[in-house]
Amino acid sequence: MGKHTYTPEEEAEWSDYAVKVINRSGNIRQPGLIGYLMHTDFADKIEIDLRKKEKPVSGTVRFYPVRYSYETWSNTVAETSILEIELTDGKDMLDARSLFYGENIHRRKHHVLLMEAEVQGEKRYEWITDFLVHDCGMDGNAVYPVVFEF
Repeated sequence: MGKHTYTPEEEAEWSDYAVKVINRSGNIRQPGLIGYLMHTDFADKIEIDLRKKEKPVSGTVRFYPVRYSYETWSNTVAETSILEIELTDGKDMLDARSLFYGENIHRRKHHVLLMEAEVQGEKRYEWITDFLVHDCGMDGNAVYPVVFEF
């Protein structure tokens, strides 16, 4: 193992996601490997689906970045959205990498986003994280689905 070996005193359990990342990275020690694999294995698209009584409905979806502070050890949701899209037929597809990475493939701009969907004044919320989109991609899925039911 590496120079930072952790030996738990009790039996440890890994999440399914952690096991996938460990297996994917193998026994390779390389700077930036996890960041590279995360970008490579990310789902390509995020599909947004707005429904009311299981039928497509028009509405607005906003994305708010969440910032983490090591000083206060807390997350803060931004007051201003970074993206707002209008859905006229209830569905849209977004490029997942551009939403989380932007232009820099080596560093994510956002780790957590709060999605706000609004249909006729009624709102629903959904958290979307980089690891959920990455996990979806590692499972071989090109599309990460987000469904808002009104």
